[in-house]
Amino acid sequence: MDDVSNTFEDWAALEPALAYDLAALQYDTWHWQRFWHGTETPFFNRAVKRHSADRFSHMLDVGCGTGFYLGRFEGRCQRATGVDPSDGMLRIADHWTLKSKLLQGGLPQLPVGDELFDLTICARVLSHVEDLDAACTELRRVSDHGGLLLISNVDAGHPYRHTRMPAADGDNVYARTFKHRREDVFQMLEEDGFELLTVGLIMSDGEVLEFAGRDDGRKATAWALAARG
Repeated sequence: MDDVSNTFEDWAALEPALAYDLAALQYDTWHWQRFWHGTETPFFNRAVKRHSADRFSHMLDVGCGTGFYLGRFEGRCQRATGVDPSDGMLRIADHWTLKSKLLQGGLPQLPVGDELFDLTICARVLSHVEDLDAACTELRRVSDHGGLLLISNVDAGHPYRHTRMPAADGDNVYARTFKHRREDVFQMLEEDGFELLTVGLIMSDGEVLEFAGRDDGRKATAWALAARG
């Protein structure tokens, strides 16, 4: 049965830009959003308070979706930019953000200049990028030296094959997913010059276990990371 299910998901999985276009109108009501807002978001808030100044010069949200983090942090930034491959998600973000510049695009080639951003957020994006090395290098390119990088992702060990989301027609849509081990992400970021500050392991019950630098290797549903460029 698992083989049949996996075969169907592989067949049904769409390129992320198209999948998120189809899911855009339902995305903020998706039950997983409540989970992320109760786990990932508090981790990011604590990381900003612990590791940065009160205000930022320029924020970049990579894979900004409907603009949740832009709306949350743009008031602390002189400028804010959101990038997403989905036109449908960007249209919704345009209604929820006040001053953010919105651009269509995504990893591993972002439509922005070098070393511009002292706050870069990349929430649950890496699992939709096949070339992890190129994605990490691109995050290094756009991040200002000394800037703060906040990343999260579903853990590679979590039992799912492709990202399933509700669509506007009441059906489900699958976004093509690539599972990257968190230790590989951390190693590539360090090789690109990032210093790992705090790792949060997000457990299935909503508990977030925080570690200075690397975590202890236990299983988790997802993870989040604060790093210094």
